[in-house]
Amino acid sequence: ADDRAETFLIRLIAGSGPTGLSSVRAVERLDGLTLVRPLLTARRAHLRDWLRYNRLSWHVDATNRTDATRRGWIRNTILPQLNDRVGTDVAPRIALASELIENEAATLDEASRLLLNPLRQPADPPVTELLLLDRPPWPAASPHLRRQLLRRWLWDLSAHAHPPGL
Repeated sequence: ADDRAETFLIRLIAGSGPTGLSSVRAVERLDGLTLVRPLLTARRAHLRDWLRYNRLSWHVDATNRTDATRRGWIRNTILPQLNDRVGTDVAPRIALASELIENEAATLDEASRLLLNPLRQPADPPVTELLLLDRPPWPAASPHLRRQLLRRWLWDLSAHAHPPGL
């Protein structure tokens, strides 16, 4: 959960949209593999307590101990300052916001796929597919919806794990 909050803040600073702000996902497809993160809601301190109790060791990336990296700076400086200022532990709240944004992003993605289907047409090689912009819903769509549809289409054609940027 702590990593999810840190990643959310890193991506927020980078100017990510809903897909990026979804942060770290519990289940994710990446290059043909399915990544499952069953401990995503667990807190770092709780995991370390459990490891200590069971006399197990763990590895800490040295770059996370210094403010020289963005993640280290957020972990060591920004989150503690936010906690002090707000008067509570903000990481679970940021992780929850990330999860809510993930759900909204998934809904937007599903709607985009449904709206995109009537615009798709197979094409002869070397082109794989055409996007027909004279069919509904494209002509009546707002610029924001058009951007989302075009982005979804390009993402599908690329077969990359992450969508193209803005």
